Amino acid sequence: MTNSAHVRSKPLLFALGAGCAGFALNHFELPVFGGTSLLFGGAFSLLTAFALGPALGGLAAAMAFSKTWLEWGHPAGFVCYTLEAVAVGWLIRRHRMGALMATGLYWLVCGGPLTLVFLVWLKDIPFPSNWAIMVKYPLNGLLTAAFVLPLSSSGWFRRWLGLPPNEDSKLSLQRLLFRRFGIIAVLPLVLLILLMGRTFDRTLRTNAETALEEDARDVAGQIDAYLFAHRRDLVALAEQLQVDVSRTGDFAARLNVLLRQHPEFFTLLIADEKGEIVASAPTLNDRGEPLALRGLNVADRDYFREAVRTRRPFVSGIFRGRGFGNDLIVAISAPLFDGGGRLRYVVEGSLNLKTLIETLKVNERVNRRNLVVADRAENVLLTVGELRLPPLSDFRSHEIYPALNRTDQVEPFDLKGPDRARPVRHLAISTHTGINGWHVVLLEPLWQTQRRVALFYSLAGVWSAVAISLALLLARGTASEITRPLQQLVRKTHALVQREPEPAGPALAYPSSELTEISRDLENTAHTLSNSNARLSGAISERDQSHAQLRQLLLHLDERVRERTSQLDEARLAAESANHAKSEFLASMS
Repeated sequence: MTNSAHVRSKPLLFALGAGCAGFALNHFELPVFGGTSLLFGGAFSLLTAFALGPALGGLAAAMAFSKTWLEWGHPAGFVCYTLEAVAVGWLIRRHRMGALMATGLYWLVCGGPLTLVFLVWLKDIPFPSNWAIMVKYPLNGLLTAAFVLPLSSSGWFRRWLGLPPNEDSKLSLQRLLFRRFGIIAVLPLVLLILLMGRTFDRTLRTNAETALEEDARDVAGQIDAYLFAHRRDLVALAEQLQVDVSRTGDFAARLNVLLRQHPEFFTLLIADEKGEIVASAPTLNDRGEPLALRGLNVADRDYFREAVRTRRPFVSGIFRGRGFGNDLIVAISAPLFDGGGRLRYVVEGSLNLKTLIETLKVNERVNRRNLVVADRAENVLLTVGELRLPPLSDFRSHEIYPALNRTDQVEPFDLKGPDRARPVRHLAISTHTGINGWHVVLLEPLWQTQRRVALFYSLAGVWSAVAISLALLLARGTASEITRPLQQLVRKTHALVQREPEPAGPALAYPSSELTEISRDLENTAHTLSNSNARLSGAISERDQSHAQLRQLLLHLDERVRERTSQLDEARLAAESANHAKSEFLASMS
């Protein structure tokens, strides 16, 4: 009674163990494309469905893929793979369908459309991950089914579970070999393509990351070069003026020379230690009023205070100056000392950033990418691409800012454009300029790299289908070549058992020494048995002749016995008659 209960509970225990093993195996993923990975935990649930039916297979799948629900936050994988185990187990158990055919039918009729419904519903899955998932789910199921099919049909596994033998014994050897050869041909090729695609994907992504880093540093270098050139000349002017600080009358002329060299400056001015402007270029503002020597004070400006405090050149953040329209500017300042090292003046230039912005927008390294440039306070200078942040807005309020790694590492980021229903995965690099620590962020759509991987998979899939078709044709021919001599041996053996004449047919060249030896031994055995049968037939014929002669002899002996018996009867009757006559004579005589 205890053994019987143990046998009945063994399938349930196996299903529970398969679910736990699948849950653990789903921790180990094989990344292939678009941020998606192949999961192999379904091997245990499909093995359970193949061997034990839909109910226990669905239980194992639900346990194994509950992990994906917990990690991904949506039930797509849980539902699709649990239904796969239930449907495949039902088709095998109810309709006697092959495991691979049942798996393919499920994904064609139910699993594929269901995956598409989930992808339409889950709008947060970025491109190209959504298309990769659409291809990955059926491929993952079919690969897993092909892996576990040999184990599920093995005799020792079914005996261990207490199941009846599989139905392979009802199949012809040719069909069985064709199936096995097909799996052997397909699995290594598909795995090789996946591993090569993964390597290709990683190589292209590494190259893309390297190029993105270099281009981001190039953009930062371009900003540095623009600011450095203007700061350098401003500092050089300050160094020239401090040779003779007393000649303040030359200040305006020197400023005008620098302004002609760098027309990107809106204004150039010199303020004394109290912040009052003593010289400027141009000398008049847009209203025709002089800028210098009329009590205008800049002591409250950062560029003045920082130059005085640090006694070093200073580059301010981005702002819109008073009286300069809508163009963004930065202020560059440098202290001016007298011969005793005392700070006497501050030279300042209001640098228009329009030229820099236009230069960055047409930079080839920014083409088909998204660029953000912000100052030290994270005020946006410009955006190129789909981000479209207004100038001087706070970059820290954008969704991308918390996800950026400030250690100059390339990180994936899902960016949702204003005209798209779902986000697109990007590679993002964050770096900073060297002069003033401005923040430069460059984003590139991951699809630019992975479309080449998709092309590789497409071409590999087409040529693999051709190669697999040729392999299956060769497998069919090989199976036929192997089984045709075996079929002839079967016919010979059947004829030998039934004592029928050997079936006529062309002589076959056996594909191996073993089959040739078996055929030769079978022919020798048939010849020996034929000779034995001939000798036995002769002996039986002689026996039949002896039996016939003995039968004739017995017949003659029987006739002679009857004749002798008749003679004896006649003699007996004669004796009895004589005895009766004697008795009568004696009686008469007496």
